[in-house]
Amino acid sequence: MKIFLLSLGLSIITACASTPNITKRLTCYNHKLTEKKGKDVCIEVLSDGSVQLTQEALKKMEFGKDGLASVLVSLRNNQCFWANKDGRVKKTLCFDNGSDYFKMGLTRHIGANGKMGFMNKELIIVIKPIYDFVSPFRDKVSHVCNGCKSVPIKKHNHEGCNHTILQGGKWAIIDKAGNKLKDCPGNESCYL
Repeated sequence: MKIFLLSLGLSIITACASTPNITKRLTCYNHKLTEKKGKDVCIEVLSDGSVQLTQEALKKMEFGKDGLASVLVSLRNNQCFWANKDGRVKKTLCFDNGSDYFKMGLTRHIGANGKMGFMNKELIIVIKPIYDFVSPFRDKVSHVCNGCKSVPIKKHNHEGCNHTILQGGKWAIIDKAGNKLKDCPGNESCYL
């Protein structure tokens, strides 16, 4: 009996010792989180690299019918997230002044490595973030590239509008399972 209790006690101590600490708090710009229609801390970055909603934000957050909420930290630094009612948060691409849209049940995900992949509405990564760019799924495929660079379109840019195009790199087409269907010739996107 003493051995079991000692073993259980060590397990609890070990589990507590490995709990990640909060290393950074991010301020969100979301009028639904604060009465003052401004900034409020809503995301905590943990020592293991994961992110979570603060308990205060989780209580105030308005979730859609799908159980998700878009969270904006900074458009300029591409800091948009999807969050669920459990407080799980995953980084996505900022698009149209908010979190990227879900297309065919998937949305683009930006990993800790800065690369892109895809996640589903449960915020589970279904295609690992290994690409420099991925297009939203359309007609069951996505165009992906590595080595491509985002270049400003000067004639379309004005204050508050930073349109870019992608140039160079190796392009391919993948399916929803992440299987490569076709390599694109040259340094540009192609079609099946």
